[in-house]
Amino acid sequence: MLDKEKDFEYYVYIKSIEANCYRDMKEYDKALEIFRGLVEEINDNNNPLLGFLYTNIGEIYMEKNDFEKSMEYLNEAEKIRRKEDKNLLSHTLIEKANLYIKMGLYKEARSLLEEGIEISYRNKDMEYIVKGSYLLAEVYKKLGNKQAIIETYKRLANILQKKIKNILHFYFLML
Repeated sequence: MLDKEKDFEYYVYIKSIEANCYRDMKEYDKALEIFRGLVEEINDNNNPLLGFLYTNIGEIYMEKNDFEKSMEYLNEAEKIRRKEDKNLLSHTLIEKANLYIKMGLYKEARSLLEEGIEISYRNKDMEYIVKGSYLLAEVYKKLGNKQAIIETYKRLANILQKKIKNILHFYFLML
């Protein structure tokens, strides 16, 4: 039903859903095959979709505990997103920080998380604000910084409280 040539971006996202289903079933090689196939179909090395695909590939390698390959792909994703897709750069930075955490590189993770969370706040990207904040609290725990953990959770609680108030206000207006 989808014209692949005309709606290529949607095609990539649909195939990515398929790849992530395989990933969730721990069929990593099948997921990588799909993602790599999508990368091959993109002729422009600056296409923002590559940042999305490379981030996903990096995450799969992270799950396979191949940290070197994961870092390679996440670095490529970061380069592309810093140049072509700054709004979604936060996703790559937070995933790369997650890799640093798994590698025990907490200071490197902290700086990436701080940048990624800040971008997420600017874009009102709640999913990555929450994900990044939890990872940042984990990093502060590893670094033994209790005050920073408290501040991270306070900031997160404030944003979630505002979000909940907005939702309740909306439902109240609907009554």
